[in-house]
Amino acid sequence: MRRVRLFLTAGFVWPLLVLFGGLLGTAAAVLWSPPGQRLLARVVTTMISGRVAGRVEIGGIRGSLLGHAVLERVAVRDSLGGLVLTAERLEVRYTLPELLAGRLVFHEVRVERPVIHLIRLRRSRWNYEEVFRSKPGTPGGSSALVELHDLVIRGGTIRVDVATTPHAPKVPTSRNGAAPAQPRIEASPDGPVRVYGLSELDARIPLVRISTPARDPILVRIAELRGTLADPALTITALQAEIITAGDSLRFTLDR
Repeated sequence: MRRVRLFLTAGFVWPLLVLFGGLLGTAAAVLWSPPGQRLLARVVTTMISGRVAGRVEIGGIRGSLLGHAVLERVAVRDSLGGLVLTAERLEVRYTLPELLAGRLVFHEVRVERPVIHLIRLRRSRWNYEEVFRSKPGTPGGSSALVELHDLVIRGGTIRVDVATTPHAPKVPTSRNGAAPAQPRIEASPDGPVRVYGLSELDARIPLVRISTPARDPILVRIAELRGTLADPALTITALQAEIITAGDSLRFTLDR
């Protein structure tokens, strides 16, 4: 009798396993074909954008659905459509339970040639806050948890616009003195801004805390950073630091 039961069980389960394997293989073949990748990119874009007030755009996606993805032609926009970040290629690892729970926590993040545009708005908010706050009507009304762990940046550019009131240009201290460097002032929809820039950025950053449900300040822990600062003109060859927002300013703790 026991042998009969085992035979019946095996005869019932084995075809199901074969069928499931065939369905899984077919789904994988469809998803990782060029049309399937475009479809998957639209699905992931919709899923992430549905959790935040801004919009995340993904041109293509490769990798494993279970915990590893390579995103191509990535763009992040604030709630008004302004670009906050673009990147040619972004590689991340994640866990599906966290993503399905609405927690955007990514590990081993590798970003190539990102362009980051941060704007300090006159209403005492940063433009990135207009990306990761919850949409109106979201249950709980809290911001999403957004963290990047073990971030590596190669060939990045950062621009920071800070609201300002223009003053008269600086003049030389003497008749024959060299003309002093002038701050870069530009017009924006929010009024005049002073522009700060960091280019040729290579960095290794163990933690970036962008947003939390408790609205904790942004936190960046830098293990190593190299780049060229525009205002003031400065070449950074090796920097370790911690950056945290403090009200309407940034607080730096420099290790070297």
